[in-house]
Amino acid sequence: MDNEISSPISKAYIYRDQLLYISLLLFSVSVLLIGDFSAFKTGIYTAGYQIAFIIIYLFSDFKSKESISIVNGKNSLFITTLAILLYCTYVLSYMTNIIDVNSETHRLAMSLKMLFYTTHLCFLYTLIQYFYKTIRVNTNFFSVVPVTVTIIISCILSIYFIYSNPQIDYTATNIPFATNIRHLGYIATMGSVISTVKILRNFNTKNLSLAMWMVILTLNLSLLFWLGGRAALLSYTFTIAIYSYFLLKDYSFLKKYLIYIVISIIIAIFISTSVSIYPWNGILRVKESIEEFSDVNQLSSNRLEMWTHCFRYGLESFWLGHGPDAYRFMPTKTAGVQPHNLFLQVFLEAGFIGLLCFSAILISSIYKAILLLVNKVKSEHEEAVSLAFVVIVAMTIHGTLSGTYYHAQPLYFIMLSFAVIASISIQHQECRK
Repeated sequence: MDNEISSPISKAYIYRDQLLYISLLLFSVSVLLIGDFSAFKTGIYTAGYQIAFIIIYLFSDFKSKESISIVNGKNSLFITTLAILLYCTYVLSYMTNIIDVNSETHRLAMSLKMLFYTTHLCFLYTLIQYFYKTIRVNTNFFSVVPVTVTIIISCILSIYFIYSNPQIDYTATNIPFATNIRHLGYIATMGSVISTVKILRNFNTKNLSLAMWMVILTLNLSLLFWLGGRAALLSYTFTIAIYSYFLLKDYSFLKKYLIYIVISIIIAIFISTSVSIYPWNGILRVKESIEEFSDVNQLSSNRLEMWTHCFRYGLESFWLGHGPDAYRFMPTKTAGVQPHNLFLQVFLEAGFIGLLCFSAILISSIYKAILLLVNKVKSEHEEAVSLAFVVIVAMTIHGTLSGTYYHAQPLYFIMLSFAVIASISIQHQECRK
């Protein structure tokens, strides 16, 4: 009789797990394909997917399972307290600054940005709960990134080879699935580091899987080089160097897999150079920009001047900042919608208090991931931690020169990565106890 009762309950749990898994997987793919030139449009679409997943999770009746306590242990309590303080700082900054705003557009922008940040935070908390309750964190949520990038580049190459005039309206704003080349660069960077890690961790799998990931990596790198973003190239290089350092300390025989990656890079450079059809794209752009610059500010595409203005404006509201999306309406703004530096972004929006909390959370999370890798976390979690680690490191390095922590698409996967590290770290602490 007990078996008859427990069987339907077990099946119900299986169906709910499958529903959540498929939903999150589909939402992840959808987020990669909705890139719009407007950051707000992309933010609205992404927020919609995040809210949909939260609703599906809540209606999946997971109350019957034990919920995770994100304040278990001193380290979890520390990060949770910082996260709450950071959010409260943003709320206080928002409420303080919106009173003095005269423009309706400015009020709307601040309100929407605050809504997006709230959605990201709720999505993060829901993901931590979800991943904690799964026996093994599925890495397909990361694998869909390079696979989707492969689909995007296949469409671009098809246009190049099918049409006699391959230029896509001679513009940078009409690329299939992504109307902003820099936003697409964020995705290509994530796809490249993820597929590289999949190759480095292929020592226990078949050669067919290795060959497949080499093809995917080559295509992802081809798009990365073709887009010509210097920040993306630096981010990829340093992230893989950092991860290889930790991996090769224990698996010296993986040096041969680095050779496979070098081969993929060489082929990718050849492909991207052969199909460079715009004056702004291709890896040769990096060489030309270095040869032609007259000073450091010009080499940085006027970032130094931009950062100087941001820092001075941030000092005017040192403790709490100027509110969400402050740079967009900064009086001395030079260009763009974000300051091309994640730390200045937080400083402008939430002041020194927000910057302090954010930096502590970021450093603690990366440190936790390193500890999990060095201390040999459970084998079923090791790949998930590795992928989450490289995504956070790559997007953080990229974010020091661009807007990875501003735009919704990379932020979606950054939250995914933070959730993986947090949930596995808590599981790891409980196992040690």
